[in-house]
Amino acid sequence: MCFREAQLLVKDAPNVVREPRIRVAPRTVDLLRQGGMGLDHEAPHLRFVDMQAGLPGGVGVLRKPRRFLAQQGVPDIQEDGSQAHGVPMVSSRPVKRAVSMYALTLVMALVVCVMLPVGCQSQNKKGPRVVQTDESAAVAATARRDWREAADRWYSIHISEGGKRVEPAYETARALLELGDFESSGNLIEATLARHPDHAPLLTLKGRLLIANNFRRAAEDYLVRSLKQRPEDRETLLLLGHLRVDLGLEGAAIEPLEEYARLSAGGTYESQALLARAYDGSGAREAAFLAWRRAFDLGTPVVADLLAAAGTSIARDVREAHPEARELCRTWLLRAIDSDPNCTSAHFQLGVLSEDTGAYDAAIEHYRTAVATDPSCLVALTNLAILYSGRGDIARTQEMVDMALPLERDEARRKALLKLLEPREEPVQQP
Repeated sequence: MCFREAQLLVKDAPNVVREPRIRVAPRTVDLLRQGGMGLDHEAPHLRFVDMQAGLPGGVGVLRKPRRFLAQQGVPDIQEDGSQAHGVPMVSSRPVKRAVSMYALTLVMALVVCVMLPVGCQSQNKKGPRVVQTDESAAVAATARRDWREAADRWYSIHISEGGKRVEPAYETARALLELGDFESSGNLIEATLARHPDHAPLLTLKGRLLIANNFRRAAEDYLVRSLKQRPEDRETLLLLGHLRVDLGLEGAAIEPLEEYARLSAGGTYESQALLARAYDGSGAREAAFLAWRRAFDLGTPVVADLLAAAGTSIARDVREAHPEARELCRTWLLRAIDSDPNCTSAHFQLGVLSEDTGAYDAAIEHYRTAVATDPSCLVALTNLAILYSGRGDIARTQEMVDMALPLERDEARRKALLKLLEPREEPVQQP
């Protein structure tokens, strides 16, 4: 259920005269819940129900809201439109007008439900339900990641306690976020943060919600605020590092990721892979190479990470500092091909590595495989044209140039390709 402003229409004529209608603000909803009242899930726009009577059965309509609010200690409720504890009141209306408004609202609700049955069903399915529960059952549902049950149980605890504790609200919002109900989760997070603005887990949860909605810049602020309250929270450190890498802020991602690694006795595959990308993006290639090695020792690498690590390891400064980098690069690229035999980038990089070591036959083989998997791989076509030209193989040079020219848009490189077709006095000797 979304915590929106709702309108309460009083049903009996005597009360309508005194209390024609009350527009209930979100803050007032909290006051009602403290007295055991809550919105009816089946018709939240029409009535309030007695939550205590409704656990798990019976529903009771709130017929005298003014008297109820007065009993809850809400003073000076006015009828002239002035504010009283966030409750805007409207002046009295004749009975006829109040009854007609109630009838109109009911008709409109019925029309909407008839015209949009699927929408109504999905809304009912999304919101949490009030069930009979205790906290141990809610904790167990969260532990086994049964988010539907967890949302219902934690929400029921939140309602029964009148929102006095943060944990039930947090766990409800977390479960709703896992279920993909971003609107309900967001509304509950906002309402709880208004009362507990420095609650670190809620701030992190707000950051996760913003990331899920692709508001990543705004999410960064909430994660930073959360870390000010809990500087050693590993979940938030990793989330912030990941977010900054995605935003292209690799230099700023290094600090939280290094701190995560320190707190986690070396970190995880994910954290070390992110740290490697952060180092590489900030120009620290040697540190990136070492981070990739640690990452691959901690878990099974994916193809994208193997390619990124190989690209880092062939950098000149890395090879000079770590003689084993070249062989590791070859190993990582072969692992990438084992996982994806049609990986064009892996075949191309193996071609570059082979050419760099003077293994020209192997280089040609890898370049041709790259072209076979992707005929538009211009860099492989260009390198093949250069290698064939160096060997004096005019026919194959012509073939590669003819394939590369339609793809090449740079005029200087087009001229260089055409120059490869010019006669040479002696071919360049290649081993």
